Amino acid sequence: MASERGWKLHEILVPCTTLSKICTEHVSGSVHFLKIDCEGAEAAALRGMQFGEIRPWIVLVEATEPNSAAPTYAQWEPDLTAVGYDFVYSDGINRYYVAVEHAELRAAFTFPPNALDDYIHASELRARELQREAAGLQTELDGQGVEVARLQREYLDVSENLARIRFDCNILRADLADHVEAARAQSEEILRLQREYRAISGELADLRRERRALEENLALETGVARARATEISRLQLEYREITEAREAMRIQLSELQYTLDAACVELAAMQASRSWRLTAPFRVMCREAGKAIRAARRAALGGLRPVARALRPALRKLAKIRVARKWMVGTLGKDTAIIRHGRLFLFGPPPSAVSDTDITELGGVEASSLSRRERIVLFELQRALKSSSGDRRDV
Repeated sequence: MASERGWKLHEILVPCTTLSKICTEHVSGSVHFLKIDCEGAEAAALRGMQFGEIRPWIVLVEATEPNSAAPTYAQWEPDLTAVGYDFVYSDGINRYYVAVEHAELRAAFTFPPNALDDYIHASELRARELQREAAGLQTELDGQGVEVARLQREYLDVSENLARIRFDCNILRADLADHVEAARAQSEEILRLQREYRAISGELADLRRERRALEENLALETGVARARATEISRLQLEYREITEAREAMRIQLSELQYTLDAACVELAAMQASRSWRLTAPFRVMCREAGKAIRAARRAALGGLRPVARALRPALRKLAKIRVARKWMVGTLGKDTAIIRHGRLFLFGPPPSAVSDTDITELGGVEASSLSRRERIVLFELQRALKSSSGDRRDV
């Protein structure tokens, strides 16, 4: 049949069994519904089922040839009706049969599925879910739009400041041109006076006095010009710094916009992915499992403390035995964290490590109200905090 339609066939040998063996191995109790769809091998499947041992209430069997409307139920229907099953409904492809001992189910097949049945199409349900997801994404996009609007307002403020700075620079340029023109005029005046000095020798003394006066004025104007040149240089430097700051801010805004767009795309892709929806229960289970593990760890530590305190005298005696102490140090190391903590747990810190001055200097704690051991422990804690953080904090 398939070869006649131009399909390519690939034979694969697989182990085969019967419905009776499957039910014997895996079914216990009543079977309410049995569907058989074997692509043309329905008759063989029904012959491998012992309906006297297991009685499904409803049996559905494909009744047409594969991908065709040609009926095939004449091959196997007599075998099914012979074991006490009555035909009740056909949907064009499948035929439904009800066991005679459950004849009350026949009323459910009086009418085919119709608009009075309370159901919705899977496509409509999917559309509703997509609509809810779209609403959530729209809410997130609205929040991101507010942030983009704020950045745009900041960009406009920076642009206005830059425009004002440019206007001030234009005014300074105009003032500089005026000063240059004035300096050029002064140079021409000096040349004219020099020519008059050479031409009029009789007025040498007056010209000398006038020259000294002009030289003093020239020095004054030169100082003023230098001061203004310095001011212009400073303003030019500020202008370059402002220009660089504007460029850096523009680059930062571009990077922020790119980051925002990439985050939006990644967020939309992640939330729209099937794995995100499918792994939601797994994430909830991981969080709950983490909480349970932490609670169990705290309970275990709380239960071990009384045991360790009760065993402390015996462990002290064992640590004083030279052979046991030598074996423990050889196994765990001479100066490891386990050895240090064990020594502190059994014997406490050595008295020589803390002076009386150090014991009494416990900021925020009345040393006189504590025993010597308590003061030693507080001092060790304070020193450990100082060495780890570098800050001097009171315990």
